[in-house]
Amino acid sequence: MEYIEIIFGGIETSAIDSFIKDTLQIKKQDIINSHFYSELQGDFEYFDELSLKDYFSVVNTANLFVKSLRIVQDFYEIMCVISSDLKDVEVTCSFSAEQFHKERENEIADWFQQLCSKEIIAFASLGYECDDTPIIVVSK
Repeated sequence: MEYIEIIFGGIETSAIDSFIKDTLQIKKQDIINSHFYSELQGDFEYFDELSLKDYFSVVNTANLFVKSLRIVQDFYEIMCVISSDLKDVEVTCSFSAEQFHKERENEIADWFQQLCSKEIIAFASLGYECDDTPIIVVSK
């Protein structure tokens, strides 16, 4: 099965909570499964009071398997991998390629451009997971 991945990069650590909760509108009830790990707490799952800003202020990675996500169109059963490198945060969302409607490409590119122009993200791309050539790339 082929997968599409959307990468949102250059998210400031201080903005990751609002990006996940407001921009992507991921709520606790939408999360099928999650995995976080910290040296202090060990393995744990996502919870509403979790400060993503604090968690990603150091080098960390987390996974969220989400029921649905609306990025211009609805996508289902999405794996989101969130990682930080002390400078900023990157969110990669993967879903089955059969869900992607190519005719929505321009609308998705416009939405990416809006996020970049509002300085929510530094760049976004959409492409096949196994291909290094993205279908859409937008940056500041």
